[in-house]
Amino acid sequence: MAVSPSWRLPGRCTPLTRFASRDNFDWNQFVPGSVELVTFNGKKWGIPLSVDTAGLFFNQDALDEAGLSVPTSFEELSAAAEALLVQNPDGSIERIGWVPDVGDGSYAVPSGLLFGAKLFSEDGTQVTVDTQEWIDTLNWQRSFYEPFGDYENFARFVSGFGSYDSSQNFFITGQVPLYLEASYFTTWPERFGNGQPADWGVAPFPGPDGVASANEIAIIGSGNAFWVPAKATDPEASWIAASCMATAVQQIADFEVVVGNIPANKAALDIFETVEVARIPAYKTFIDLARSSNAVVPNSAVIIETAYDRMTALALAYRRGDFSEG
Repeated sequence: MAVSPSWRLPGRCTPLTRFASRDNFDWNQFVPGSVELVTFNGKKWGIPLSVDTAGLFFNQDALDEAGLSVPTSFEELSAAAEALLVQNPDGSIERIGWVPDVGDGSYAVPSGLLFGAKLFSEDGTQVTVDTQEWIDTLNWQRSFYEPFGDYENFARFVSGFGSYDSSQNFFITGQVPLYLEASYFTTWPERFGNGQPADWGVAPFPGPDGVASANEIAIIGSGNAFWVPAKATDPEASWIAASCMATAVQQIADFEVVVGNIPANKAALDIFETVEVARIPAYKTFIDLARSSNAVVPNSAVIIETAYDRMTALALAYRRGDFSEG
């Protein structure tokens, strides 16, 4: 599929490679995955600010009750999803062990990174949603919804969830004891949980090869960066402002402590780690994932938006059974 003009980068923002080369700008001051997010077709189009790493949140009490350990492979994840599922005599759902997401498709695309799936060809001219990697991803995702019977049974269950950012969040209430989520979610039990879940943590998400380690694979679902618009009145001044903000170490660290995302600037990340891990130890998992030299991203952040939304819609339709693989 050819990429429509609205998806193309030229015309939306200014490439920064010439400014960076002229000023000997050091891209190594940022974690590797964040730089990949702003790189497209051999050029840098933004300066990293933060990354959204994803980890497996687990309710330790629920795992202990079922005699399970934190899953470290796809096989263990499937077994945990089955063992933790609780259904009433009429088939209605009381608790889900694990699903890729609770029906919003939030991790439909990032899950593809585990299988090596990409939304675009390297030059960004082709959308690659019909590859074997995407087929494997969609089938893997759907397999976790099939035990509920028809998809409507699952939809009825999640429709009863309380507000995502409240004490009625599904992870806080124990309705979903295993969940793939971004770093900001680490603050949810403290902000909304009032001590619940009583015992929880975060672990690296396992890859298909059965290794759950930041040294092997780290999912970066998205990230934030400083961009220079293509129609900027003074691109030079915009570059200076963006590069200054992206390297303001203490300010970035302070900002992300409030926001909850992981700083892309390595020095800011060191400060962030000192503050946040002392307060919430689970942040350490996300920080290690952010630093990984084997981070995977869903193509450049600057061309992904429309295709990302369409791929999410496709994944949701496939789970519902709106169409088959053929």
